[in-house]
Amino acid sequence: MAHIRTALDTARTRLDLVILLGLDPESPEVEYGWIEPTAPIVGHSRVFGVRRFWEKPNQLLAQVLHLRGCLWNSFVMVAAVQMLIDIIESAIPELYAFLRVPLPSLRFARGNESRQQTLRAHRRSKLLTSSVGAQPGAACGGQGYGREMG
Repeated sequence: MAHIRTALDTARTRLDLVILLGLDPESPEVEYGWIEPTAPIVGHSRVFGVRRFWEKPNQLLAQVLHLRGCLWNSFVMVAAVQMLIDIIESAIPELYAFLRVPLPSLRFARGNESRQQTLRAHRRSKLLTSSVGAQPGAACGGQGYGREMG
């Protein structure tokens, strides 16, 4: 689980990153997507940039990617909520517009608490779970789920 802690810690300090967890490949699998990492992100020796994504390569290419130390793409991303919202806004404006519609009052989410208390609690939980930064194209691997990077 060290790789997840690394991703969370990095995201807290780099709000401009979207971190994608990479998996250590067991074989040259042709049914999975692959991540080709680049050099580590400055100041984060176990978090790498992404050179390229490879989607379901043929057998020969999968063998080459495996030998090069590429990672399976887990599709698990760690990022600040605002970064993800910004990505949705720029990539799919219609979805962003739909999501912007105010939800019913949050005051019922926590029983008898006031709306202000609920909003404060919601903001605190966002800081704990989503203040992970991510620049599209950062990858982090970890032992058991990916390659220990560093």
